[in-house]
Amino acid sequence: MIHVLASELNDGARDAVTNWPQQEAVLLTPADFFCRGWRATNKRVDDWSLVANGQQRSIRAVHGVLTLLPRILARELFDIQPEDRTYAAAEATAFALFFLSKIPCSVVNRPTPDCLTGPNWRPEQWMRACFEARIRTKESKRTNRALPKEVITPHLKSVTVLDGKCIEDSSEGCLSGVLQLARLADVTFLRVCFTEENGQNFFHRAEVTPDLSDARIREALSEYFSASNRL
Repeated sequence: MIHVLASELNDGARDAVTNWPQQEAVLLTPADFFCRGWRATNKRVDDWSLVANGQQRSIRAVHGVLTLLPRILARELFDIQPEDRTYAAAEATAFALFFLSKIPCSVVNRPTPDCLTGPNWRPEQWMRACFEARIRTKESKRTNRALPKEVITPHLKSVTVLDGKCIEDSSEGCLSGVLQLARLADVTFLRVCFTEENGQNFFHRAEVTPDLSDARIREALSEYFSASNRL
């Protein structure tokens, strides 16, 4: 069974779980971390268990985890006293980081110390990695000034990769660079958006959280988890 860690307010994730292709999936929400039934020790990982959708499951029944939350947010802990929510959210995030780092199944993406969905890189860090991956970047500038009310969104091209395989490529030539960027970021899933100028593609942004409203991504994730479970 695939477990999708997401907000219980995320209707898109709930719909994706309901319509998950070819195999079962269940929503794992922040509230589940406060239910009885979790087991995690420093010894055998195979003896661990978790709770999702109110049901306890052995870790051996978990075929994969898809993480859509960068951290557990205090505002989603409805059953915790308001004055305790910030502390509880921090503790739950730390536990989730430990749990997702150790479980033997595939996790998309594996957490890093400051983010449950993978690298919490700043734009400058992505641009530095782009330099190593030979992806063109444009000069950027940070400002604390208010943005204009009307901001023109540029037409974007994109490349999406999962486990070294291409799901989507409208960039006409950036796939190899994106695959290298995924290796440098040490992520299983990566989507990179590009702008085009004078016939050349320039890095615009990177996304490490899959968009489950895209049927192609859901299908690719299903195939990935199935293949990983057979290994």
